[in-house]
Amino acid sequence: MTRIEKKVLILFWIFTAAITSLPYLLGWVLAGDNSSYTGLLLAAEDGNSYLAKMLSGANGAWLFRTPYTAFPQKGFLAFFPYILLGKISTPFGNYFARIFLYHLFRLVGIGFATFALYRFISLFIEDFRCRILTLGLVTFGGGLGFLYTLGFRNLWIDMPLEFYSPETFGFLAYLTIPHLVWARGFLFLGLTKFLQEDANHVIKQGIEIGLYWNLLALMQPLTVPLGWLILTAFTFGEIVFGKINRISSRFNRSKLVKLGIVILISSPFVVYTFIAFQVDPFLKIWRAQNIILSPPLTDYLLAYGLVIPIILAGFFRKPIKAMFESRLLLIWLVLLPFLIYFPYLLQRRLAEGGYVAMSILAISGMFKPGERIRKTAFLWYSLNFLTTFLFLTGAIITISGKPFPLFLSQNETRLLDFVQQKIPSQSVVLADWELSTLLPAHAPVRVIIGHGPESIRGREINERMKILFSQENPNDFKQFLQDENVDFWIMNKSEVPCFFKSNLELEFLIRRYENSKYILFEFQQTLNSGANEINR
Repeated sequence: MTRIEKKVLILFWIFTAAITSLPYLLGWVLAGDNSSYTGLLLAAEDGNSYLAKMLSGANGAWLFRTPYTAFPQKGFLAFFPYILLGKISTPFGNYFARIFLYHLFRLVGIGFATFALYRFISLFIEDFRCRILTLGLVTFGGGLGFLYTLGFRNLWIDMPLEFYSPETFGFLAYLTIPHLVWARGFLFLGLTKFLQEDANHVIKQGIEIGLYWNLLALMQPLTVPLGWLILTAFTFGEIVFGKINRISSRFNRSKLVKLGIVILISSPFVVYTFIAFQVDPFLKIWRAQNIILSPPLTDYLLAYGLVIPIILAGFFRKPIKAMFESRLLLIWLVLLPFLIYFPYLLQRRLAEGGYVAMSILAISGMFKPGERIRKTAFLWYSLNFLTTFLFLTGAIITISGKPFPLFLSQNETRLLDFVQQKIPSQSVVLADWELSTLLPAHAPVRVIIGHGPESIRGREINERMKILFSQENPNDFKQFLQDENVDFWIMNKSEVPCFFKSNLELEFLIRRYENSKYILFEFQQTLNSGANEINR
């Protein structure tokens, strides 16, 4: 990599970091005396859960135990980067230190992924300009999702993949999900190393890739088997190609040896994760609730609708440096439809990296090295960024409205401060869904709803709460609190239950805190002396 390349990549990193930080910077600018900004965007449920994992690390945890359920847990080695970040934040000991480290993790990850992807792209494209064009496409590119905003919503079952699927395109991960950015970087770092043939150092290369992919497993375990599958298909494809073209069998054996070493070295954490999900009661339920299925094929055709025609046309121009490397991309594209509809609850995650392969082939088909960029090529290239631009604009508009729970009023801030300072650690707190999402990110307490996959029976409990709130007899609610091991209940004054309207004092609910929006009760079966004290 030349000095010019390094300088351009650093500038690209800075540009990407700036673009993806715009909505967050706007949020902090808009926060004033009457509200505070949480530092999150869009998928606040996921963002708060990452911050909750950081808080658990700050409080001494090394294993993941979700605070979004009261279900018993043994602990599990997962989300380790966030737990480690939490430990780094310990000396500062506040929420804003954790959100600062969260974004630092995101921004450094963008730089890492930028360099890793560029190295991978460089294996297939010689021209520097085309490499940068490809890097821009894999970072900011999107599909035909802009049609959704123009009124053609009936083309999608729900909404475009660009708006919710970080594995289908890269931008959403760069914007909101740091560990997926790092995972992408480690994936392509390993793939690049595998393609850089060195017959004299096969074992060394295999070990190095295996170590990279162990780090990948700490970020996103599922992506490691995806890498294995791609390399296995590529390796056996090369063996078949080698036999047809009478290439030395020693060359093919070295590939098999390297592949075996990669799988062996990178397998421990994957095997551990697989076994844990088979035997741990909590993880079994979590797995059953964590459903990320792929949308219909038409949604993917719309998502990739700008690059697929160019790839097909590009096969006739043959601009790629060497067919040896390009076969990996073609094999990946052949596998992609089978991956995204593989009978697996997280099937949509298996699209990871597919758009990178498509982008390389599309740029190779659209642009010739040294050739002046044609107007049609420029228009096509620009069109790939329209959906991302509209999505980013929508995020900025959302932030401008200062919505809850991205922004907190003084009522929420004071309530969270009280919970953090006065409520015993690991207490189980019942609140509405959105407030439950927030609580573990700000205080070391547990909730029983608030996160789709991690809250065991969360949706069921939430529906049960709605039914109980519509009843006038408080005894069923009392039994519910006992059954769910609840220690404290936070009532929103805008959603007062029917059983509470007729009797504002219940002996099993003891007021501990109140402001103009919330009342926090301690649940006790007998009334203790001094329990009626209210902290305002």
